[in-house]
Amino acid sequence: MLKGAIYDSACMEAAIQELQSNPELSLRAVAKKYVIPWASLQFKLKNSGHKESFGPSRVLSHEEEQMLVR
Repeated sequence: MLKGAIYDSACMEAAIQELQSNPELSLRAVAKKYVIPWASLQFKLKNSGHKESFGPSRVLSHEEEQMLVR
């Protein structure tokens, strides 16, 4: 698989659901079935509360930011 490969988040969720419902399946087999890097799948399973966005959290909401721009 290419480094930085793009995969669908729906496939990731389906793979996680399948692994949780059927624990005897191997992580690599499920990753191959859903065409997801196994390391990404493993990270998602171990770090379920990890945020999806990059960088620090926002200080202002979108509405507050728009009020300052006006």
